[in-house]
Amino acid sequence: MWTTKNLFWPLLIAIAAALFLAATHVAQRRHAAHSAQLEIPIASPAPFEEEIPRTGELTFVRQDGTTVKLTSRRYASAFLDARSTFRFEIPASGVGRVQFSPLSGQGPVAILGASLTAPGSNKPERIGLEKVVPNPGARILEQTSSRIVARPGSDTNPLVFAIDLPLHDSVQLDAARLTAETTLLFVVGLVGSFFLARSIRNYLLTTSGAQTFRLWTFLPFALPALLIVAMALLSKFNAHPDEYLHFETARYFVNHWWPAPLNDPVIAPTFSHYGFSYMSDLDVAYFLMGKFIALLQGWLTTPEIAARLFNALLFVILAAWLARRLEASLAPFILLISPQVWYVFSYVNGDAWALFVAMLIVVQLADQKSGLQHYLEGKKWSDSLRGAVSFALLLALMIMAKRNYYLFLLFVGFVAGWGVLNEHGLVSKIHRARKWVVVLLLAAAFYLPVRIAHEALNGFDIPRRQQEQAEKYAAPHFKPSEIAAGTGAGRLVMRKKGVPFAELFTERGWLGESFQSFCGVYRWMRLKDNDYYYVLMGLLYAALVASLLVRVVRLSWRDALFTAGVLTTACLVVLISAYHSWTADYQPQGRYLFPILPMFAFLFYRYREALRSRAFYLLFGCLFACSIYSFIFTGLRNIPK
Repeated sequence: MWTTKNLFWPLLIAIAAALFLAATHVAQRRHAAHSAQLEIPIASPAPFEEEIPRTGELTFVRQDGTTVKLTSRRYASAFLDARSTFRFEIPASGVGRVQFSPLSGQGPVAILGASLTAPGSNKPERIGLEKVVPNPGARILEQTSSRIVARPGSDTNPLVFAIDLPLHDSVQLDAARLTAETTLLFVVGLVGSFFLARSIRNYLLTTSGAQTFRLWTFLPFALPALLIVAMALLSKFNAHPDEYLHFETARYFVNHWWPAPLNDPVIAPTFSHYGFSYMSDLDVAYFLMGKFIALLQGWLTTPEIAARLFNALLFVILAAWLARRLEASLAPFILLISPQVWYVFSYVNGDAWALFVAMLIVVQLADQKSGLQHYLEGKKWSDSLRGAVSFALLLALMIMAKRNYYLFLLFVGFVAGWGVLNEHGLVSKIHRARKWVVVLLLAAAFYLPVRIAHEALNGFDIPRRQQEQAEKYAAPHFKPSEIAAGTGAGRLVMRKKGVPFAELFTERGWLGESFQSFCGVYRWMRLKDNDYYYVLMGLLYAALVASLLVRVVRLSWRDALFTAGVLTTACLVVLISAYHSWTADYQPQGRYLFPILPMFAFLFYRYREALRSRAFYLLFGCLFACSIYSFIFTGLRNIPK
């Protein structure tokens, strides 16, 4: 029974959360209304490593006479593209001249132009190069209407360009619209936070939730959690694959609540040398990460570290949840048999969130006490409907996560279909099938409005806009026009170049490289362990799978058939990853095979009684020990600090 006393703390939490959301919304809107974006593209032959960015500084004087110095860092690979575009947020009015310095040593620098995007606009206004003037003493090597090439006149004076900007007035905010938006956000935050607080309280008061938590179950996850945090805090930013692109996508949502159209200049930093942006997808991970950055901003941490800690927090939550819900089985320990899993949770990326959601789905499918199972076993379609709604939401989030997890959804369908077929009697089969139809309809109800809104935001023509932006932002040899003409990079669209699919396995070593990066490859896929480590991991994995098959086959032909279906789906994950390397971009990366992990977690829980043996415990212990060795002595020890 809910009394006033019972309501006090949940209501207080709800009001605080709603106030935070509303205040953040107002602050972000006002910030956007008074800021313009200045873009300065340059080209420089100076090489640099992925974790060492090109840096540019912008200096200007405010109306009150104070001097402001801004720094922009661009991460990319110089061997792919000599160009970089520096972007600065400056006051929308009151700034007439700025000083720009590309800090690229004593080599030549080409200024390729400049543009200013006014607040509330997505059309940049080009600034003529006649308004870009090098500092006195600079050596001008070339000056045309399309670029200015100069180098410092001496070793002591850096190269500086003075740029005259067009003046704009700040956008006037619509007070009525801002009030309506803020009120709506406050109400949604209040209601959502209240029900979340009440659900947590109800769970803690239930018999299952009040049981004593077995601390020893979680203890094995403590060391990986510490190693993940150590990698997040110690390693240099962008020392990991595509980290700067994931971070730029998340950083957009620090100051925004809705995604931007693909042709909006504000998301230009999110485009890679392929001309692709993670903003093309509907991945919720970047929205949540952006808000997490906003929450921790200024709390003795940089935005980059805050983004990494978001994924580290996901690992801790996931480990605790699996240990609690799938205890008395080996399923939770699937997170401990590869250091690559820990590595993914230690830097900024979207793969950690996808694995997190997939594991939550496995809990719902495997645990007989889950909300989904209560719903499926109910006599009426409306019994325990909350379980159906929560599982449908997880399915919608999975559809919007990394695309390599689509085959995991096939696994979910296989498990659902197997459950229907194993019901006794036609009536029971039809009843369970109808329950699953309701779940699918609920998932569609969550997903389709978001998809339609995203399509509408891009004029219901996302493929064309993706093509246009790829042509605009892609590096040489990665542009769609060059790929279509056959002059693209050698590792792209190998199928069209006549490379047989079998050659990936026979001559190029795709399977070996994918397996290595599944077991532990760090940095930009270049920091590897010794060959003995990968051989040992391969033998341990083979023994684990073989032992699983032997014990399941002994149970019944139905269990053998079910396991064969799961393993077939896992093999499809491998083949689809190889197919992507063949038809799109040759990237043998083990993280693309991670959808296999939740499938095996399901098997380990389903057959937990048959798998209880010292042999299995020993195999998991050896894999755990090898993973710790690789992460510490290869990853942490050699990663750039």
